[in-house]
Amino acid sequence: MTTNSILNAKKSDFLENYSIGRGSIVFADYQAVYALFEECLIEKNYAYQGGAFYIQYSSQVEVSNCTLSENFAVTGGVAYVNNDGLIKINKETKVFNNSALNTCFLFLINT
Repeated sequence: MTTNSILNAKKSDFLENYSIGRGSIVFADYQAVYALFEECLIEKNYAYQGGAFYIQYSSQVEVSNCTLSENFAVTGGVAYVNNDGLIKINKETKVFNNSALNTCFLFLINT
């Protein structure tokens, strides 16, 4: 996503996406990116860093009432968040069976 972008996804399925780099669903590598996922199924996604999400430079991903399951990365099974990036996951979101070689759920650095 590019600077000042907004993405809203509701009642969508994100299944078996693959990235050899960062974030198989969202690669928020620019300033002021905002992505909202509501009532989504985010399952069996893979990326080298951040199985589903890669977030940095004051960008934000919000996950609300979703299911995050069986996502995989080398680092950060669900998300890799750095350089002032922000991820918000509400308490109604179900999280299970995510994995990584290093930090199976969230990898946070400088954030």
